[in-house]
This record gives sequence, C-alpha cells and structure tokens, in this order.
Amino acid sequence: MELIRMNKTLFVCIYFIFLVNTAFSQSDESSNLSYGMKLYNDKIYDVAVTQFKTYMEQYASSVSAPKVQFFLAESYLAMDDKENALKNYQKVILDYPKSEYCEASIIKTADLYKGNGETEKAARYYLQLKNYFPSSSQIPESYYKAIKLFSEGGMFENAKENAALLNKSYPKNNFTKLSMLILADIYEKENQSKLADRTYFEVIRSTSGGIKAEAGLKYAGFLLRQNDLSNAKRILKEAFSEAGKKDNNYHPILIKYTETLLLSNNYSEAAKLLENEKTVPDAYKTQILELKGDIEYFKGNYAIALSAFDEAINVSADFDLVFKKAHTLSSLKEYDKAGDFFFNAAAGDPLSGRDPEKIKTALINSSENYFSAKSFDKGILALKKYLEIFPGDQNSHRISFMIGRSYYDSGKYASAYEILKNHYLDYPMSEYIDDAVFTAAESAFKQQSWEKAYEQYDLLIKMYGASEFKALSESRMKFLTENRIRNSDLVDKLADLSSRSATDDNRAKLFLDWSKFYFYDMKDYAKSGEFLNKYSQVVKDDESGTEGRYIRAVSMIRLKSAEKNELKQASELLRGIISDPNAQKNWKFKACTELFSISDKIYEGTELGFLLGEVMEVIQKEQLDDPDGTLSYKYFVLKAKISKTADLVQKINTVFKSKTASVYFDETEMIKAEIYRASGDVINSDELLRNLKRSGSSAVSFKALNILSNSPNEKAADKIAHLTDIEKNFFYASTHSDITERKANIYSADGKSEKALVLYLDLQKELEKGIISSAWNLNSRDFSKNIADIYLKLNDLGKAETFYQKALLNKNANLDRQSILQKLSEIYKSQNNKTALEDNFKAMSAISGGSSGYEAAVALADIELEKGNVTKAITEYEEILTKFKPDDRKEVEAKIINANYAKEYVTQADNMLKEFQKKYKDNYDKDKYEPQFYLNKSNAFLKLNDYDKALKGYKALISDYPKSVLVPKALYGQAVCLYNIGKKDEAFEIWKTIVDKYPDDDIAVETNYHLGAIYNNREEFDKAIESFQKIIKYPKDHNLKKNTYKNIIDLYLKLGFNDAGGKLIREYISNYPDEDDVFQKRIEIGNIYQRNEEYDTALDYFKRLLYEAKGDDEAACQFFIAETYMLMKNYRQAITEFLKVKYLSKTDSPFEWKLTSVYKTALCYEELNEFDKALELLDQIAKDHAADSYGKQAKKIIERIQEKKSVLKD
Repeated sequence: MELIRMNKTLFVCIYFIFLVNTAFSQSDESSNLSYGMKLYNDKIYDVAVTQFKTYMEQYASSVSAPKVQFFLAESYLAMDDKENALKNYQKVILDYPKSEYCEASIIKTADLYKGNGETEKAARYYLQLKNYFPSSSQIPESYYKAIKLFSEGGMFENAKENAALLNKSYPKNNFTKLSMLILADIYEKENQSKLADRTYFEVIRSTSGGIKAEAGLKYAGFLLRQNDLSNAKRILKEAFSEAGKKDNNYHPILIKYTETLLLSNNYSEAAKLLENEKTVPDAYKTQILELKGDIEYFKGNYAIALSAFDEAINVSADFDLVFKKAHTLSSLKEYDKAGDFFFNAAAGDPLSGRDPEKIKTALINSSENYFSAKSFDKGILALKKYLEIFPGDQNSHRISFMIGRSYYDSGKYASAYEILKNHYLDYPMSEYIDDAVFTAAESAFKQQSWEKAYEQYDLLIKMYGASEFKALSESRMKFLTENRIRNSDLVDKLADLSSRSATDDNRAKLFLDWSKFYFYDMKDYAKSGEFLNKYSQVVKDDESGTEGRYIRAVSMIRLKSAEKNELKQASELLRGIISDPNAQKNWKFKACTELFSISDKIYEGTELGFLLGEVMEVIQKEQLDDPDGTLSYKYFVLKAKISKTADLVQKINTVFKSKTASVYFDETEMIKAEIYRASGDVINSDELLRNLKRSGSSAVSFKALNILSNSPNEKAADKIAHLTDIEKNFFYASTHSDITERKANIYSADGKSEKALVLYLDLQKELEKGIISSAWNLNSRDFSKNIADIYLKLNDLGKAETFYQKALLNKNANLDRQSILQKLSEIYKSQNNKTALEDNFKAMSAISGGSSGYEAAVALADIELEKGNVTKAITEYEEILTKFKPDDRKEVEAKIINANYAKEYVTQADNMLKEFQKKYKDNYDKDKYEPQFYLNKSNAFLKLNDYDKALKGYKALISDYPKSVLVPKALYGQAVCLYNIGKKDEAFEIWKTIVDKYPDDDIAVETNYHLGAIYNNREEFDKAIESFQKIIKYPKDHNLKKNTYKNIIDLYLKLGFNDAGGKLIREYISNYPDEDDVFQKRIEIGNIYQRNEEYDTALDYFKRLLYEAKGDDEAACQFFIAETYMLMKNYRQAITEFLKVKYLSKTDSPFEWKLTSVYKTALCYEELNEFDKALELLDQIAKDHAADSYGKQAKKIIERIQEKKSVLKD
C-alpha cells in the first residue's frame, strides 16, 4: 500500500510540474504574440519581423500561427519589402487555407502581383477567392478586379468569360454592373458596337445612383465615338438631371454635357448651365473655366474668351489651354503673340506624353501666325523646330518647301534657292516638287542669276510637264533667251566692232553691224534700235533688207515699254516680210512666229481671224512650215480661242493627218477634243481623250485624264482609274486629298455610298489630326456635310445629325447653313424630336428673316397628326393661324380640313372644304390640294367601312389627277376596299401594279407585306420571299421591316435555306439589338449549324451562348448542347448534358425543356441498349402526361423498346 501511495504522490507531482510548465509555455507564447503585435501597431516593423519569425519557429503549430504569418507579411509590406511580403501571404494561403486570414492574403497577393505589373497572375489570384471562400462577400469585387485586369491586359476572352459568370451568379451586384461597363468597352474595342450599345443600355436601365451616373458618362463617351451626338446628349442630360452635386460623377457629367452642347452649337444653353455653378471643386476649376472660354470664343467674344483662358491657365497651364489661348490671340489679330504661344506650347519641355500631332499643328500654326505678323525669321525658326523634333516625318517635304518659300517671301532669295534647288532630289515624290523647282528658279531670277534660273525652269518643263507653272516657266525661259543670256564670244565681237569704229569708213555697214550685235548678242533692243535708226539716217533709202526689218520689228516687241501702237507697227513690219516675194523662207518663218506671238495682244474677234487667215494662206501657199507643223500649230491655238467650229477640226485633220510624228500632234488632237466638247459632242471628244491620256506629253496626258475623270459618259470605275493614274504619275499636279475627294464624289454620285463614306471619313480624320477637339476644328476645309449627307441617305439619323452639327461648327459653314439646318429638321421630324425641331426651325428663321417659329409650329403640328393625336394637331393648326397670321393661309387651312377627315368628321370637313373652295376659287394650286382632300376623305370612308363612297373617292383622285404623287396611296385604298367587299382577285392585281409601278413609294412597303402574306398562304413561297425581300431592301426605315425579317427568316428555315436564313438572322440582330426575341434568334443560328451538320461549331457556339443566357434561354442553350452531342452519337455525354437541363429550367416556363430533355435522355439510353433505364423514364412520362402528345409519343417508344427487348430475349 505504501508503494502505491508513493506512486500516487509521484504521479501528482509530475502532473503538477506538467501543468506549471504548460502554463508558463502558454504565457510565453501569448506574450511573444502580444509583443509582436505591439511592435507592429507601433510601426516598428523591422523588430516586428524578427519577433514574428521567432514566434513561427517556436510555435508553428499554434492556433495563432496563421495570424502571425499574416502580420509577418504585413510587416514586410509596410517596409516595402514586397518580395518577402508576397512569399508570406502565399504561405498563409498554402499552410492555413481555412484560416480567417487566408481570404485577406489572397487579395493581398493579387494586389502585389497587380502592383508588379503581373496582370494575369493578379487576376488569377483574385479569382481564387471564390474557390477558397465560396460564400465570401468580397467575391463580386474580386471578380470585378480580375475582369478589369484581363481587359487592361488585352485578355478579352478571359474578361468576357468571367463577366458572364459574375453576371450569372450575382446579377444585381454593383460590381457586376461595373464589370458590364468593362465588357461594353471590350465590345467597342472588338468593333462590336451593337453589343457595346446594348450592354451600356442594360446597365443604365438596371441601376441607379452613382453607378448609373458613371454608366451614363461612359455610355455618352461611347456614343460620341460612334458619332451619335444626339443620343449622347440625351443620355448626359438624363444623367445630369439625376446626379446630385455630392455625386462623384456630377462635375464630370456637367463638363461632358456642356461639351456636347458646344458640339450642337447650343452656346446659350451651355453658358446657362455653367452660370448656375457657383462653387466648383479645385479638381474641376480649370475645365469649367476652359469651357467658359470655349463658349465665348465660339460666340465671337474673343476678348472675354481670352480672359477665361488666362484664368484657367493660372490654375493649370494645360497644353490644350495654351493652344486655345493662341488661337484666340490669332482671332484678335495679335499674330506675333499667337505665334509665341503656339511655339512655346509645342517646343517647351518636356515633350513626352503629348500628342505628337498636336505639337506638329502648333508649330505650323506658330509659323503661319508669325508670317501673318511679317516675322519671317521667327516663322522659319518654328518650321526648323518641326524638322528638329520630327526628323524624317512624312510631312518633311512640305515643311522643307515652306521654309524655302518663307525665305522667298521675306526677300532672302539666296537662302530660298539653296533650300529649294535640291528639293526634287531630296523628296522625289513630294507633292510640292514643282512648286519647289519653280520657286528656286524665281529666287535665282530675282538674284539675276540667269543661268541658274534657266536651269531650274528647264528642269520643271522637262520633268514636271503637267505643272501649273509650266507655261510661266516657258515664258520666263523665252524672256531669258531673248533678253538676258548672252553668247560666250562677246569680247571678241566687241573688240572687232570697236576697232572698226575707228578705221572703217563705211558708216552705214558699221551701224548695221552694231545693231545686229546689240540685237543678237547683247539682247539690248533699245541700243539695237538706236543703231538701226542711225543706219537709216546715213542711208536715205533703207537698204537693211529683210533682216533689218525683222530686227526693227522684234526690237519693238521685246522692249518693255512697247505699247499696243508699237506692237501694231511691229506687226505691220512682220506682215511686210511675210508678204514680200523677195524675202527668204527662213525670215518669213521667223516673222510668222513673232507675229503669232503678239497677234492676240493687238487684235481680237473678226480682225484677229482675218489676220490669222491671211498669214495661214501664205504659210500654206509658200510652204513655209517646218516638218513638225510649228506655224500651223500656233495658228490653230490662236484660231481655237476665237472659233471652236467643226471646220477648224477639218483643217487640223488636213494639216496633221500626215504628221503623226510631230511634237505638236497630241496638242492638236487636244484642240480637236476641246472643240468637240465645246460643241456638245462629248462622245467624239472622249474618244480622242482616251488616246491622249497615254500621250508622251505630260501636259496633254494630265489634261486628258482630268477631263475624262469628270466626263458624264465615263463609267464610274473608269473615272476612278483615271484619277488613280493622275495620283500615280502626276502627284505634283494634284494633291492626294484632292484626288481622294474627287473619288469620293464619284462613288457618291454612282450610288456607292459606303465607298464614298470611307473616303470622306479618311479625309476628315486627316483634317482633324492635331486639333484640340471636334469643336475646335478650325480648318478651312471640312467634309462633315458630305459625310452627313451619306449617313442620311443610309438612314443612320444619329450619325447624320452628328456630322451636320460638326459641319455647322466649321468656319465656312455659313455658305451651307440654311441647307444643313433644313436637313437637321428632316432628321428631327423623323425622330419626333420636338424640342430639337423647334430650336432648329428658330435658327432657320433667324437666318432667312422669316417669322420666328412659324415653320417650327407647322412642323410640330404635323408630327402630332402623324402620331394620331388629331385633336391636338387641329388645335395647334388653329393657333398658328391666330398667332402668326401668315400671309398665305391656304396651307394651314388645308391641313385643318384634312385633319378633320382623319378624325372621321366627314360632314364637318366637307363644309370646311366648300368654304375653302369658295374663298380661294381658282386662286390655289388644285394639283397640290385637291388630291389631298380626295385621299383623306376616302380614307375616312374606308375607316367607317363605307366602301362604296371610299372607292368612288379613290377612283376620282386617280382619274382627275393621274400625275399626283398620291395616286399609289389611292390605288392601295381602292384595293383594300375591293378586298373587303370580296373582290380579292381585283385587289390582288392592283397591289401588284403598285409594287411594279411605284416601288419607291412608302405605300409599296405595305403592299409588298400584304402580297407576301397572300403568296405565303397560297404556298407560292418564291414569290412570298421576293415580296418580303423588297421590303427589307427599301432604303428608308419602316415599321413593317422588323416583322418582315421574322417572316422571311421563318420561310427560309421552313424551306431548308439554312445559310440564307442565318444571314438574315444576323442582319436582324444587328438592326434590332434591343428586341425581346434577339436571344432566341441567336439560338436559331446554333440550330442552323446543327441542321448543316456542323456539330463542332454548333457545340462551341451554344457553350459560348450559355454564358450570356438567363432563365429559359439558359435551359434552351443547355438542351441544344446535349442535343448536339446526341446528333454526334456521343450518347453518354448527351445524357450527362440533358440531365443538367432540369436544374436550369423554371417550373413556370411555357417551354417544356425539362420534359423534352427527359424524353431525349430515354432515346439516348435506347441507343445504348440500356432499355430498362429508358423504359423507367418513358413510363413516368406516359403516366404524367397520359392525355397529351408527350404521353402518347412516350407510349409508342415504350412499345418499340419492349419489342426490341423481346427480340433480344429470343
């Protein structure tokens, strides 16, 4: 017993020691943790790291280990040791995945990878949160962060996939909505603008508050990039009205909304909007002041604008702000200051981060302003700065030419020559090449460097024969040859004549030789004339002969002081030589040449014609011409100036028919082409020009191509080819933008609107390079109106409106302002945009001087009538007559009568009509008004089911006014009446007449719709399709188009035209993206892949569609995935996929996806010979649906399977 007692005592002692040690150990662990946390909280991170590491070495299995590991990572992060922080966060995730600190560690790890620029790793870690903590409240935010990173990294498919998963799991979460905004941005980048638009719209529709405001801001930005100004303005207006001043997006929305008002030329409303902002946060002060400056600038208040820009610059000297200030100074004609601001904005440091195009524009604007201020040196410095900053820029050739030209304009001809003389070598494809060569020649000419000038002129003529400077260069060369460039042996000749002057007694011959010396060698025609006069005084009878007379005549011509009378004297001398029977042919040839050169300066009309005929007669009679026909060519050039007749063509043919090798042959052919054209014979003219476009003469070829490219008889494709030839071979004679514009005009006139649009958009994009914003496009040229016209033709009203508004911003818009506003009115009428329409009509009235608002009021009342608000329309028409008191009341009174018919007040309308006819008698346009009355009255009877009276009215309109534009509508009404009284065949024939005879009338759309339905009922499917296609191809919008698409799609699929059906489904989705059945149509595309046995494509398509699907659509997609596997005979996988359907299908769904999936599953088991499983499923269907088709079909399959089983048993 004693031994037992001793053992017990020993055990108690040992246990007591254990308890004491444990208590001390726990106390030590706790104090270590507390000490570490105290160090961390006191921000003594380096010691905290040591403490936490020691703790982890001693107590790695402690329940507090996850916390310590996490704060060890936090301490490293606080010390900016991201590498060790990352390792320890990841250790928490790996070692303690169920710890409360794991969730934060996952997010912190993702944040660190994001900070390191490892986008994909960061995104993957954010997505890990849902796997570790599936019920975490931070999952939507982590999804959003991952999606944002995928998008920023260009991993769009990953972003879209996770956005779809997030939307499916958390459809109403705010982070889901923010992710949808990212998704919309991705769609835009992928050029899926319809999807982007729909996504933005869905977010705005399903949110409120700050997210809705942010969505509105982003959606408006998207719409502006899509050139949909009208809807962008509408969205911003709605967002602005909903956003409170405390909303973070309030001021960004205010700024963007004001910018859209500026783009809409609505300066007053924009100013009013900003006036209400009394307190503006510092972050937005600069932008608000800048907008105030914008408003004043565009209102023409440049001084006030300058003050606003200065105030904004004092807050923040933004590049664009300085740019705007410089423009404002230029508008105030303070050109030197403007040049300084442009230059300093562009050339200042640092240049990085700025738009290079804006810097280029600033330097060019700087130089232009300096030149306007006559500060040529500063302007040249700006251009040199351009070349310094942008060496090898594509515009270097232009800048180099501008520098040379600026030197020329400032009188520094030597510098201009040095810059420009080698331009053609440095920039062989420069469009300024001929300008550069000519300016170099002119610079040398100004310096009296005659040989250098001659060399450059000669270079231009030989290399750039189509240049506009060719004729002037030829004239300059002629002048230099005749007046300035002398022979090299002048010294010897002068010495000989000087020696003879001292010794020669034959004074007459000496004076004659001196005269020849000054004429031929010195080009001094005054001196030559003086010596010739001395000769005449010595020799009483002038024996100088033909040469002397020639010298005297030509000297008179060459002298600058030669007046018309002197030229006449010269011409008489030359005519004398030509008619002199003793004169040699070579002198007569020269005399003819000189006489042709001055004849149109002395004579005109009949007198000139007589002279030319006289000379030509001698030329032909005495055969004075050379083999090239030089004199004949000169004669024809002059003759064509005064007479472009057929007999001249005959004369040209007579002379040049045998001179096809002549250097003038092509030029004379061109004269013939011009004569034909002048007489209206374009066909023969074009035939000649088609040969001449390949002429060896650049000038002739260029001219022929130009004329042909504008010829009404040339095909559009040929015109384009001609312009391409010009651009390729005569790049110096016509700019790339000019050629592009002409091509666009040709495509537009030829009905190829899309091709024209692409070119116009390219031109506009090039013009807008380097501008501050669309509102600040101060270019003199602008293609916005051309672009808008095409969008209007294509019925893209939003973009049409945007570009018309842009066109109004252009400084030259006043020329077209009235027509642009008229087009905008058409758009606003189509959109039923009453506010915009009223404002627009007021603007038109202000320009035209008309009574303000009258046109708007009439148009607005018309809209109410079209909308069916007849009573309101009548009231508005009556108010117009009272308020505006128009001089001509007929139009509005007629509208009131027709509105009463529309209201089915036939008796009242009849009485008003009688008063109208009595009042105006024959003083109104019956062809205009009477058909309207007939039609509206007949329509009223048709609505009242009084078919006899309706028919009578329709027939009267057709009979009395057969040329009226309302005849198609009368025919349509007549057909409806006949159809309703049982005369369906007659109605059918009239409807066919309408679509054949009046295909462009809008009533043809309704008629084709009826015909399509009739043909479809008769099972004449080809004709039905043809009728429906005419509706789809109708160029304008129509409310029947949408249903027509559905009808024709159903027909195509019914007839097995799967590809055609798929094409139309895609068109339908593109044109009507917001329709409720769009997703169903997308599913049908997958069904088409199934029918075409493109199973892999179908499978991939349905799986992608499943991510976007909701509700019944989700069940449908899953069903078709399963069915596709079944069609591929992969029955086991099909069964797996069919079973998923029941978890997706709603119990209250009108679609039996669940039941059908069970049925199809049974069929798969049957194919796998697993008959018992199939029968189990089918028995349940037969039991639950005994009375309907599902149950009956199930029973048939059951019988079939049982028969198979019995066969197998036997």
